[in-house]
Amino acid sequence: MKILIISNKMPYPPKDGGSYAIYHMALGLADFGHNVTIIAVNTPKHYVRYNDLPDDLLRKIKIIPVFINTHISTFKALLNLLFSSLPYNIARFISINFKNELKKQLSSYNYDIIQIESLYMVTYIPVIRKYSKSPISFRSHNIEYEIWEKLAVQSKNILKKTYFRILSRRIKRLEIKSFDLYDLLLPISEIDAQKFLALGYKKPYTVIPVGIELNQDIIEYDKIEHPSVFFYVRSTGYQIRKVLYGLSKKYGQKL
Repeated sequence: MKILIISNKMPYPPKDGGSYAIYHMALGLADFGHNVTIIAVNTPKHYVRYNDLPDDLLRKIKIIPVFINTHISTFKALLNLLFSSLPYNIARFISINFKNELKKQLSSYNYDIIQIESLYMVTYIPVIRKYSKSPISFRSHNIEYEIWEKLAVQSKNILKKTYFRILSRRIKRLEIKSFDLYDLLLPISEIDAQKFLALGYKKPYTVIPVGIELNQDIIEYDKIEHPSVFFYVRSTGYQIRKVLYGLSKKYGQKL
């Protein structure tokens, strides 16, 4: 099975929640024998040189980095606020170069499924629909609007509070609008899944927790400051098989 993943950040090194989620799911799919390609935004904040990617990773997964300058510009943010309904933090990830690379891949290969990682990449779904008939899964890393809603509540600065409220409302509208754009929702947790259902999502969904390999990630317990709170989850192939089974039932293919 050929799988295309579209990511808002490089999956390697897996040093935050988003990259962990992308990296380990892609590896899991590859380890099950699937052909996995990732087109990833290479941002200034998470910039990775292609030559620094491990050879053993590139033998399993094809990674295509596309640089996008996502630096925050006060001037562009103001223009976006006044003349656009699209959230500025989503607009920063729109790029002609990324669209062209996506068109190139979709025109050259027939993928069985295309996965969108995070809300930041949903603006590319119309391009996918134009150049591919493959089903689209959307992996939600968060209920995005809630993050900015909380920032608005916590902010003491009236200008920031107002801006965060506007941003939160725009993101919420986009999250709900995007329900019609993809075929399958892959939330990180059942709690997130229930929140999507409460917002009006009615299509199939499968919860895919973030999985990591215990033999690769060693916790140095003696270096943990106390008191500390954390959780550690190991995902098996069951969740991945469940997703593929659900897609096969929906689209009549043996995946």
